[in-house]
Amino acid sequence: MTDGIGVNTLRWIIVFALMLMLWTGYAFAQHSQVSSALMPLAFDCQCTDPVGAAYAKALPQAIANSGKFTLAPKAAITDSQGNVTKSYWHLSIMSMDPSPTTAGQYSVLSVVVLLGNRNFMLQDMQACSKTQVNLCAQSTLKVLNQFLRELGH
Repeated sequence: MTDGIGVNTLRWIIVFALMLMLWTGYAFAQHSQVSSALMPLAFDCQCTDPVGAAYAKALPQAIANSGKFTLAPKAAITDSQGNVTKSYWHLSIMSMDPSPTTAGQYSVLSVVVLLGNRNFMLQDMQACSKTQVNLCAQSTLKVLNQFLRELGH
């Protein structure tokens, strides 16, 4: 009889601990690589009213400052036959001035989140004043970010 843990058992515990440390380090390294990559995001804006036009100029800056997204030139990449080979998240936005009595002061924004050009994912509405267009652009990205978190992205 021996007192305590046997030599073979101790070796297996050490091997198991080393494997666990290596696997954990690898898993954290993979997570940090994924989370540090910027996610391409395309957008188009049918924003002809004054506040909507200002919002359309503020959104690319909000995307650039987000730390999560990068502006994609288009929502989908196609091959020479027109088949989609890569789809990006896509914000399709429409704005309108809600009232002729306060023309140029406010805009109502319809924000549709698509995957590529066709796959509808989410629709959100925002009201935006002319003094808050930067905040509205940031709010759009917060809504998108929350949605992506719920999807596991």
